[in-house]
Order: sequence, then C-alpha cells, then structure tokens
Amino acid sequence: MRYYFVGLLALLLISGCTFSNQSKDQTTSKEVSTQIEKAKESKAANANIIYTNKKYNFELQLPKDWLGYATQERVLDWGTLGKADSIDFGFKKGQELESLFNISIYSGAMWKELQATEGPKPTYLGEDEGIVLGWDISQDTSDDTMMARRAEVQKIAESFLWTNKK
Repeated sequence: MRYYFVGLLALLLISGCTFSNQSKDQTTSKEVSTQIEKAKESKAANANIIYTNKKYNFELQLPKDWLGYATQERVLDWGTLGKADSIDFGFKKGQELESLFNISIYSGAMWKELQATEGPKPTYLGEDEGIVLGWDISQDTSDDTMMARRAEVQKIAESFLWTNKK
C-alpha cells in the first residue's frame, strides 16, 4: 500500500510538472503570437504606398502620408524636339491637381536630343524597350505640408523599379 501511495504521489508530481511546463509553453506561444501580430501591425502602419503603372511597367513607393495622392496624365510639348507623355503626381486642391513631380516618357532619340539642349532637364530614371523615363520636381508649392511632401520626392524617385524585370 505504501508503494501504491508513493507511486501515486510520483505520478501526481510528474503530471504537475508536465501541466506546469505546458502552461509555460502556452504562455510563450501566446507571447510570440502577440509579438508577431505587433510586428505585422507596425509593418503595416509603416508600409509605403505602392504606385504601379501597367502601361509603362514601373512602380514607385510613396510614403504612407501620401495617402490620397492623385495622378494626372498629360502631354508635354518640347517644341522642335516633339511631345512626350507625362504623369503628374500630387494632391487635389479643389478640382485641380497640385503637382509635386512628374514622370515623362521619351523615345531614346528624343531623350538624347533633350540631353543635348541647354536649360533644365528631367532626371534619368531608366530605360526599357525603347523608352526612357525621366522625372522632374514641381516648381512651387502652396503650403508647408506640400513643401514637406516635395522634400520626399527624391526618395520616391530612388524607389523606381521596372515591374517587368522583377
């Protein structure tokens, strides 16, 4: 009987340790899950906005505070050099787009001619399948918020990526 009692006591102690370890493991798993969720939330909160242009196969990363940005397509007239499609990026002020920068699309020949001219020129972004993309910053802004966003344009341009080369 004494052996039975000792065996039962040993079994209870072992079971108690197992339950104790399981609780500890469950707490650890919960903590890890919580940390993973917090990391995901933080990453989502800090995530950039991805602009993808399917027509010309490129993308840009815009800062998260650019939520609500707008784009507008137009044609730039370079006089004797010809015309180039362009995409303005900015924010709506009433019905109008206040542009912060634009990306223009040139033929290789037009880009070469443009680079040989005097005066301000777009900054080279990349070349693919016979087209050259260049960007240029806006000339002015209406307020401090737009000025702060304008200061982010260089970093946006540096995020340029061809989507057909991923």
